[in-house]
Amino acid sequence: MEDFRFTDFDWIGFDLDHTLVRYRLRALHELIFDCLVSYLVDDLSYPQRLKQNAVRHEFVKKGVVVDTYNGNLLKLDGSMRVARAFHGSRRMSDADVELVYGGERVVDYPSDQYSSLPTYFEAACADVFALIVDQRDSDASRTYPDATDPLPSSDYLNCWRHIVTARDHSFCSFTVGRYFPAVLGTPSKYLRKQPHVRRWLQGLRKHGVKLLLLTNSMADYTDLLMKFSYGDDWKDLFDLIVVHAKKPHFFVADNHFAAVEFNTLELSSPRASISLDLGTHYSGGNARALLAALIEHHARLHGPVDNLKMCYVGDHISYDVEAPSKHMKWCTVGIVEELEDLETETSWSLPDIHVSETDADADEDDEKRTNANHPSDNEAWGSFFAGHDAEDSLSYWAHTSLCHASLHTPSLARIAGFPVDHAFRPSDASVDIAGHFGRRGC
Repeated sequence: MEDFRFTDFDWIGFDLDHTLVRYRLRALHELIFDCLVSYLVDDLSYPQRLKQNAVRHEFVKKGVVVDTYNGNLLKLDGSMRVARAFHGSRRMSDADVELVYGGERVVDYPSDQYSSLPTYFEAACADVFALIVDQRDSDASRTYPDATDPLPSSDYLNCWRHIVTARDHSFCSFTVGRYFPAVLGTPSKYLRKQPHVRRWLQGLRKHGVKLLLLTNSMADYTDLLMKFSYGDDWKDLFDLIVVHAKKPHFFVADNHFAAVEFNTLELSSPRASISLDLGTHYSGGNARALLAALIEHHARLHGPVDNLKMCYVGDHISYDVEAPSKHMKWCTVGIVEELEDLETETSWSLPDIHVSETDADADEDDEKRTNANHPSDNEAWGSFFAGHDAEDSLSYWAHTSLCHASLHTPSLARIAGFPVDHAFRPSDASVDIAGHFGRRGC
């Protein structure tokens, strides 16, 4: 396997949430949980007793798959086999799993029956769903005979749809719901400043690498996050910014671009193509038109080329790692925060980030990167990377990421501890699960 250098690329694109911007996950999960429960109770007439619950951090897990028909939460391996399952909050025995999913334990994923929770934004939905399933089953069996506020529906699928409605309401608009006002009001409670990553980005540009910010977030939320994380001049760090990209469709569809003005949030009329000479801030669009514009811009400056060396960095394994690799043949880098907890378990380690006094306020409650923040292995779900307990069994998400990403890292902050032209080399230790490298033929 060849060495991997970020400075070998013409353009590097970055996702926003959980990539350029890093959240304080415990606070984030608590906020999202409260947003979901409040909407369900206040707007959809769910029982008031639902508000008596607090988020169970040990149960919140990125990568859970929801069986919306049976009220189950699943962990899948790379062969779509159920590696672990809960009905509500109750862990299912092997016999229970095989009764529902057959002796082979294989599920028809993806399909309408199943909904995945691939990022930290959705992870709390599993906890809320489990609590509702528990309450629904208890009400149905008259465990709570004095309950005067039964669930509005006894159907698991409808309950899940209500949670999705609550989630969408929380994130649909910068001015609607409870989520955005909370982050806007106290950003330091939910976000980490990124001075070391800022310096690393500046170093890449000094080496001639062009930088792209490509995010599904809207312009107003992007501006809020980036100003806190990188400073008021954050836009100067990038050669091109695309918001509201609608990944993964960005990599397969032909959506038009619109120029966006961050100060006023005004959008221009849609256009099929863009030119970097006419502006560098856009909304929407598609990867093929973007690449054509980048090739044209490069040709004017350096002469004609058939293609450019592109890399995209992000945390969403389907949208950021698989889609650009599969549809555009771009090199991809997976941000997998759970790797951070595996450093002490392997024979390799990443360099420490030395935080200066001026940066210390950004990480004073950094939770010391403990398992409580983003456990790679917890009692409820086990390792994020392993499917079944066997060492050679990978989870669905680990399998997918290893098929498409050329490099894995727990965060950009850890990569920023290396020189920008550092050559990342394959490790001899547990490369497939815990190393920087991990790509393999699939």
